[in-house]
Amino acid sequence: HHTFEHMANPGNILEKIYSLLEPTGLALIRIPNIESISFSLYQAHWEGIHPPFHFHLPSSKGMKILCQKAGLELVRNTWEHPYFLSFFSLNRKMGISDFDALGARKFFAEKKTWNKIPPLFTKLEVNEMKIKSKAIAKTQYTDYINYYLRRS
Repeated sequence: HHTFEHMANPGNILEKIYSLLEPTGLALIRIPNIESISFSLYQAHWEGIHPPFHFHLPSSKGMKILCQKAGLELVRNTWEHPYFLSFFSLNRKMGISDFDALGARKFFAEKKTWNKIPPLFTKLEVNEMKIKSKAIAKTQYTDYINYYLRRS
């Protein structure tokens, strides 16, 4: 769960996963989706980039190649698109850091709820983001992709 992209040498990590998996076992890798609509919109400001902490974000094709080299098979993918991530990307685009007084991440961390409206945004904007997120969540261009793996 959001650790793979923080580790150097993804090929070695996948080989380790292979060695730990039981023959009928299943592994889940959940990472930001570099093929997301949000990445195309926000580029370097996209929440999923998260510099300097993310070392690599493979494309779906790249992940498939890495898995095959490690003897793993991609059983299936699922996708997620939490609407609130857009606030973090928009803040970065405005030059506002995560834990700035006006930062959405700080706001949500302090409020401990996703049902409030973060600073600098209106209720209308929040509702529009929720609607767009629901539509994007039905595609493979979401902010997160989940890879389910097993031994080949």
